[in-house]
Amino acid sequence: MKTARSPLPTIDAAPVEGYIGYYGLEDWWQSAFTPDERALVQATLKPRLSGPGATLTTGSVQSSSENVGQFLTVLAQWFGRKDLAPIGVKILDKAKSSCKGVLDKHLWLSSYIELRYAQRDADPTALDDVIRACEDMIALAPKASQAFKKAYLSPVPPSHRGYGQLITIYKARGDRAEARRLQEEFLMVWR
Repeated sequence: MKTARSPLPTIDAAPVEGYIGYYGLEDWWQSAFTPDERALVQATLKPRLSGPGATLTTGSVQSSSENVGQFLTVLAQWFGRKDLAPIGVKILDKAKSSCKGVLDKHLWLSSYIELRYAQRDADPTALDDVIRACEDMIALAPKASQAFKKAYLSPVPPSHRGYGQLITIYKARGDRAEARRLQEEFLMVWR
């Protein structure tokens, strides 16, 4: 009597370790990206994320000062080129639900604005997404300014991509009055 064989060979995949394993992102890593995309992510990060004994998906990570949202937001920033931005946006989509607190949200929005703006020529919805994200980031600005000053003991917070990008968009559209209003608001809020 013959036993039925599976039409597909079974392949024992190596477990995902490294930073992806440390943050419990194994299922997402396997389902969100194609094998070619995973290879591209690893090739892009290899020179940047290969500390002693750990890479993105191999080795052992013992600890990290970042939470999963922060890790993914920083990871996405390596994909700011137009041709890589879709991968960065996939990473940010996962990061969004893990961002806790004002600073995490501020940094996530900054990265999202950068990556979606890079897609504006290829994706007709990208510029509207950027404008909404800029407006969200601006709404968060008073709290973020105070949080940066408290967390980093600095009298001045870092740059604000939301204001800067929205001012650029309004200038490009010829709406100098709105650009000027935002610039004045920025100087009052982000200090």
